[in-house]
Amino acid sequence: MPLERSAGNPIITRESIPAIAPHLEDATSVFNPGAIMIEGRYLLMLRVQSRGRETFLVMAESPDGIEFDVRPELVHFRGIEQEKERIYHVYDPRITEIEGSYYVVFAADTDNGCRLGVAQTRDFETFELVGLGRDRDIRNGVLLPERLGDRYVRLARPNTQHTRGEPISGDQIVLSESNDLVRWKRVASVEVPTVKPRRIVTISIHIFLSKSYFVAEFGF
Repeated sequence: MPLERSAGNPIITRESIPAIAPHLEDATSVFNPGAIMIEGRYLLMLRVQSRGRETFLVMAESPDGIEFDVRPELVHFRGIEQEKERIYHVYDPRITEIEGSYYVVFAADTDNGCRLGVAQTRDFETFELVGLGRDRDIRNGVLLPERLGDRYVRLARPNTQHTRGEPISGDQIVLSESNDLVRWKRVASVEVPTVKPRRIVTISIHIFLSKSYFVAEFGF
């Protein structure tokens, strides 16, 4: 299916973000949303930054995928405040429907590096934290839209590349499985080209959601 850019891009800008006192009153950027379509509605979970470089998640909704109404409230994952680690930011959400529930995989910056967390919702009004994964220094996670038996399957990008003067990054996608969305077992590495690895790996994770391809390549 061909993809075409909207003539109205950008469809959401920082001016689209309402003031949400007291935390978000002067948004400076909005980017990298999670997206899903439900019963004719397009939903985005936006990553929004304030002038103080704090990161927040905000929902937006549209009937056509172009004209969005941004909700004047922050997304909160109930239960995240009970985590023992200090969490500085949550960002880069990815939304997947599995068996009637919606799961949000997100990155969380902690004192022990970046970790992937999972939250669950049925209505996009309230969100419950499932938990933070045990993996350290890993980002760009997304769940496949079906379980294989009793296993959830996740694609993610470990941060294993240390380049002087640049943020820690990664050059591969790894495939993992879990029974509880918290403890993950690595199954395989997904092959990707080595040219411009950061761009290729990120794009691959966003589109690699075909169960049939996964089954064929990895023999499940």
